Amino acid sequence: MTTQTPEQFAAAFERVVSRGGFYRAFKAEMQAAALEAEARAKSNATERPRSRTGALRGSIAGVVREGQGYMDMAVGSGSDPSRPGVPYALMQEEGGVQRPRNAKMLRIPLSAAKTAAGVDRYPTPLRVSAPDKFFLMRAKDGDLFLVDRVTEVPWYKLVYSSTIPGSHFLYRAFDATTGELDGRLAGLLEGVFAEAEAEVS
Repeated sequence: MTTQTPEQFAAAFERVVSRGGFYRAFKAEMQAAALEAEARAKSNATERPRSRTGALRGSIAGVVREGQGYMDMAVGSGSDPSRPGVPYALMQEEGGVQRPRNAKMLRIPLSAAKTAAGVDRYPTPLRVSAPDKFFLMRAKDGDLFLVDRVTEVPWYKLVYSSTIPGSHFLYRAFDATTGELDGRLAGLLEGVFAEAEAEVS
């Protein structure tokens, strides 16, 4: 039976790692995980929030970042410079209260105002895109609506703010992927340990 010192094992470990096989395998696992996280996040963003234009889904990228002595994996909207992020990604991820920026109230599209894909038929502002199409109506309960002048069908509900629940489409994808990645990276390390032990035994 051969007795090995910690120093001998550490030297053998460094030799095994320096050969490059571990680094290549480690990077390959990280790149595979980045693609898995991207696919999961895109799937999450398609289901909730419901995909309408595909802009949020198209902005998502999984990337591997390297620096001096480190390598990590990230997934996000705008993570890849070639895929610009969308301004509402953070709100959809974390949730929050949405308030109007250039008006007194927000307009919430009702079914008549949406296309088959669920997209608002008129861009903001309505005073430019449909200046004479609607009139303002107050319901008995005090709620305000924009109503089509011809059909008298409500198209929009007006509110001062809207609470958006967080969908955590990125976090859920990252958490599921890294949970699996931990096991695969542990397997790589076990292989390096076994190879180093074989060298000094």
